[in-house]
Formats: sequence, structure tokens, C-alpha cells
Amino acid sequence: MSDQKVTNSSIATRVVLLFEVARSRPVPMTISVLCLLVSAVLDGVGVLALLPAIGVVIGGQNASAESHVVIRWFSDLFESVGLSLSLEALLLFILAVVVLKALITLLAQVQVAVAQSQSVEYVRRDLIAGLLNARWEFFTRQPAGRLSNAIANESQSSGQLYSQFADIVSTILQTTAYLTSALIISWEVTFGAIAAGFIMLTLLSHFVASTQRNSLRLTTLMSGFSARLIDSLMGMKPLKAMGMSSRLQPILHHDISRLRIVLVKLLLLKKFLTTAQEVIRATAMVAVIYVFWTFNPVSIEGLLTIAFVFLRTLEAFGRFQKQWQSVSQTEIPYRHVHGLLGYVGTNRETAEGKLDAVTFEREINFENVGFAYRNEGGEVTDIYFRTTAESGVAPPVIQNLDLTIRAGEFCCLLGGSGAGKTTLADLLIGLIQPQEGRIVIDDTPLETVRLDAWRRLIGYVPQDVFLFNGTIRDNITMGDTDYTDAEIQEAIAKAGAADFIAAHADGLDARVGERGVTLSGGQRQRICIARALIRRPRLLILDEATSALDSRTETEIASTVRSLTPEVTVLAITHRPALADIADMVFEITDGAVTGTTARNAGAAGASLAGVQGD
Repeated sequence: MSDQKVTNSSIATRVVLLFEVARSRPVPMTISVLCLLVSAVLDGVGVLALLPAIGVVIGGQNASAESHVVIRWFSDLFESVGLSLSLEALLLFILAVVVLKALITLLAQVQVAVAQSQSVEYVRRDLIAGLLNARWEFFTRQPAGRLSNAIANESQSSGQLYSQFADIVSTILQTTAYLTSALIISWEVTFGAIAAGFIMLTLLSHFVASTQRNSLRLTTLMSGFSARLIDSLMGMKPLKAMGMSSRLQPILHHDISRLRIVLVKLLLLKKFLTTAQEVIRATAMVAVIYVFWTFNPVSIEGLLTIAFVFLRTLEAFGRFQKQWQSVSQTEIPYRHVHGLLGYVGTNRETAEGKLDAVTFEREINFENVGFAYRNEGGEVTDIYFRTTAESGVAPPVIQNLDLTIRAGEFCCLLGGSGAGKTTLADLLIGLIQPQEGRIVIDDTPLETVRLDAWRRLIGYVPQDVFLFNGTIRDNITMGDTDYTDAEIQEAIAKAGAADFIAAHADGLDARVGERGVTLSGGQRQRICIARALIRRPRLLILDEATSALDSRTETEIASTVRSLTPEVTVLAITHRPALADIADMVFEITDGAVTGTTARNAGAAGASLAGVQGD
């Protein structure tokens, strides 16, 4: 669906959308509608009770003798329970009706509030679940700020629409009650109120259309601003280091100014609508009073009641239009979020094969593997996170590649930037799939194995350190409370992190700061290695994990990783010699192909592995 179609969505489309939202939580909505129906009936009864009450004030106790049918109804009702039609009795009756109506309305509002919060919760859960199960290529095309904004802010639109639907139902029922009361009092008032209401809705409809257009602008601008802001905060250190943070300020200020302009337009549209409605209501009210007083004389209590009912009916029409305006504004982020949900669904990562178990005891073989990334631009051109650029296949990154990684060995992929090393690792992990050839693990093709089963055997340490603003313990276990202190200590010992953690006063409970800012580069990498090792992987992949370290720290990390073999197979991706010098096998990668292979300590590693397996 294009942006233009969204902006010009029809009334029928919006009504269908509201009913879809209501059906998402049918039980509380049903209870709410029933309560609102009873509330509307009580509201109508309360309005009708005004006529005899005003009559009693003006005409005294003889008001029951008045000829109006409403007064006779209430007189008969009160006499049936042994009461006279007195002002005290009528006021107590009206008070009881108002209190009962308020309590029933509160019950409806409680149901709506609970369902509204649940609706937002479920949308956020669906978004998070969808994102966590999306293909890796999906994330390479989506700014994190856009996704974060969709989850944190735009997901609230689902709950807002649910609440707005309940408000519209309440207004429609109240309007029906007022019109019914007006019809009982005077059919002329009824048709006059309907005519005035529809004239008002028609004359002011352009405010609703303009609100939706500006809501689209606001959603698009906010999404882009969130993406730019998150990217800026993530890169704050180099920006400040190079004295470039001041250059970022006018860019963000420009975005904020554009947001302000749109927000002002939206606020003014609501204020203009309210003002215009007041003018139309006042004009219609003056006309009704003049017509009835001049051409259709009625009693003073009748005229006051007619004026009250007419005004309340027009207020209900106006309230409906304001609610419809709010729906038109909320519809855009709602469709944005659900468009993202649909897009995430089409990019869902498949589990691939059906085998739930896989072993890695002998070797991994790349057999004539080829891969090329699809060229899908990357710029979001509509509010649904989709691209309009036609998909195309870029030049191959990997082509005709044959490679063997033996279990228990320390293997190194050596090559310059853009050679295809990381793509090879992504293929091995299953983040992307070969377009030619296949990957075989102990004679089992990877495409026949469930990816989650295979990934449970993998530990991964990236170049960019990924640490939460939490404790060392949390960053190693990733919040998994099933790991014991003994398992944690074993992992940090293997990662060479035991000494600096023990030297800290808080030990494992020391906080690492935002992205591990309180730790050195080597310490951060060791925590990441410990995180990978606590899972007891059979394969440890280091993706340029030491490229940002100084030579001394890199050598220490390399020695630590070397000691893990032959219990763990290590695949190190690097363009520096420190890891290559201690590897059993070095594969030189150029333009996605193996251009050289060097065997160093492979025999010794294989013999050690045989001893381990024999034990």
C-alpha cells in the first residue's frame, strides 16, 4: 500500500480498521459496549427527567397536570411506587441515574484501559519476536533507531485505536439516546439536530483529512529522527574526539524544528475544529430557539428542555468528529507498525532443515560454495520500511569456494578488507545461505539441519564488542540464571579474564558501564570470549576480534584462544598476522576464493584431538 493510498483512506476502510482492532480483544470490548449501552439509556432517561423537574419548578405541584406525555410518564412512574411528582423526588431520581451511569461508565472504562494496555503489550511482543526471528539481511537494511521508535512509540497506536473505538461507540450510543429523547419531546427538534449535525460534519471534514496528511509527515519525520539520533549517540566518542559533535547539533535541530512545525499544525487543526464547532453550535442553537419561540410556541420548560437536548446532541456530533479526527491521526502509526510486522514476517528466518541434532566431530566442508548479496538499496522510501528499488544481484562475494575445517584445529581466514572472510563466517553460522554449492558438517548438509540446533554448537566473538550496561556476570550469562558460579568461573578462566575480575572490588558484580566503557579493550574482548565459552561450544568464531587491540594485548588474546584447542575448534577471521602465526591452518582469501593454504601445526592438533576423543 502506498503512502498516497494511506493518506486518502476512505471512511469504510477506517471503519473496518476500527472493527479489526476491537475484535483483537473481543471479551472486554463486548463488556464495554454493553456497559456503554446501559449508560446511554440512563443518560437519555436523565435528560427526559429534566422536563418534569423544570415543570415542577415553574408550575409547582400541578406539573403533573401538564399535557406533555413525558411529564405524565414520570408522574405515573412515581405514583406506582407511592411517591408524588415533587422536586425533591425528581432531583433524587436524577442524582441516582447520574451516579449509576457514572459507575457503569467507569466499569466500561476499566475494561477498555486493561484491553488497551494488553493490545500495546501484544504488539510490542509481536514486533520483538518478529525482529528476533528475522533474517540477518533484514537488519543490514534497517536503521536501529527506526525499529526502536516503532517498538517504543508507534506501538502505542494499537491501544489508542482500541480506546478510540470505545469512545466512538460511547458517543454514537449517547447521540442515539439524545435523539430518542428529542424525538419524544419534539420530532422537529430531532430532525433539526440531525440536520445541523450532518452539516457540521460535512463543513469541517477537511480538518480530518488535513490531520491525516500531517500525521503521515509526523510519523515519517519521527522515524527518521529516531534513526539519526540513535546513530549519533552510538558514534558519540569519535564525534567528540574529532571535535565534530558541534556539527551534529544543527542537523538534529533541523529535524526537531521540522517536527515542531508538524506538531503545531496538528494542534492547530484540533483547536480550529473545536472553534468552528462552537460557532456552528451557537448559530444552530439561536436558530432553534427563535424558530420555536416564534413559529411553534411551547411552554418555557419545554423550550428549555428542547434547547438542552438540542445542544447536547450537537455536542455529541462534535465529539464524534473530534474522535474521528484522532482516529485519522492514530491510523498512520498503526498502519506503520503493522506494515513493519508484515515486512518482518516476509523476512522471517527459516529454520532450514528438519534435523534437531547435529554433531561436529570431524570436519566442515565448503563444497563449491557461491554467494552474492542482493542489491536492495537500503533507503526506506515509505513508512512500511520497504524499498522501492528493484532487487538485483550484486557481483559475487564468494565463488567456487572449497574449504575444509577440521575439528580441534585452530584455523585462520587471512585476507584484506572486502575479501569475503566475514561472509564465509556468516554462511557457516547460517545467517545467509549459499546460492551455489553447499556446506557439510560431518557428512550432514547444513541445509538439512535446524539452524538453532547448529548454532547451539557455536560461540561467536565479533569485532565490535557487544556489552550491556550491567554487571560482568550479566554480560557473560546474558541473564541466564541457569549458569552456576562454577561454570562462570570456568569460562572466565579459559578466557583469561579471571585475574582482572578478581582484582575488582565487586568481582563478577562489577558494572561495566555503557558498552563496557569502564573496561579496557582487551578486558572487553575477554568478557565476550567468556560469554561464548560458557555455552561450551564446539566451534568458536573470532570475527576480527583482535583488530582493534594493541599488539601486546592481541598476542595475549591469541595465546588464550590457542589454549582452547583441541577441545574447541577455532576459526579466526583476521587481516593481521598475530593469529595466523599460531594457527594450525591458514587460508588466504582473495575476492571470495581460497588463493593459498598453509598447514603449520595441523598434525599435532589432530593427534591431540584424537587423544581427547579417545579419553
